[in-house]
Amino acid sequence: MYTYIIFDVDGTLINTEKAILHSLQKTVKEETGRELSLDELAFAFGIPGHEALRVLEVPDVNRAMKKWVSHMYDWADQIEMFPGIPETLEQLKKSGMKLGIVTSLARKDLLDILDHFHLTGLFDGIITASDTEKHKPDPEPLLAFLRQAGIAATEALYVGDTLYDQQCAEGAAVDFALAGWGAKHPDAIGAKRKLQRPGEILALCQEGSEPSSARGTSQS
Repeated sequence: MYTYIIFDVDGTLINTEKAILHSLQKTVKEETGRELSLDELAFAFGIPGHEALRVLEVPDVNRAMKKWVSHMYDWADQIEMFPGIPETLEQLKKSGMKLGIVTSLARKDLLDILDHFHLTGLFDGIITASDTEKHKPDPEPLLAFLRQAGIAATEALYVGDTLYDQQCAEGAAVDFALAGWGAKHPDAIGAKRKLQRPGEILALCQEGSEPSSARGTSQS
């Protein structure tokens, strides 16, 4: 049985797509003069902001990061929790399940989000981009969470919406469930567990983790 359900944030708990991409689009235009489409910027989901800006060859990454965060407030009214997430988190806690977060957000940005949505104190463990040198898709963030929580990989389920999330979980030998409600291209991610609604996580908690002998065939 799982003892921890660990969540990604963007695209899994919180729908930030419009705010992130529009603010990034504006930042790139101001910093480089280039006008990129939202599709061209979609790769930024699931990786730390500084890394995305470096890929975009922005000259001053630190300055651009501050602008990006500032511009995001222009679309703050379009940031919301996915339907069913509040109820699912509440039921998981009532069942005795421990909750965690592993995200590519910086710690301050994550804490601001949790406070805004009244989720502060709900999670038993948190690993952010501020806590590790390596980031998703590298397994280090999830491995750091396991060390922090003092649990084995078989005790955890990681719920995320991107290929980066899946690869991070696979590298850490942690079971993965795809958050289909937030995934941009769910059919392109070969996850064994593909969830359509947050409430389906509750059933996985009863199922527990598969035997280690089956891990080698869990992806196709």
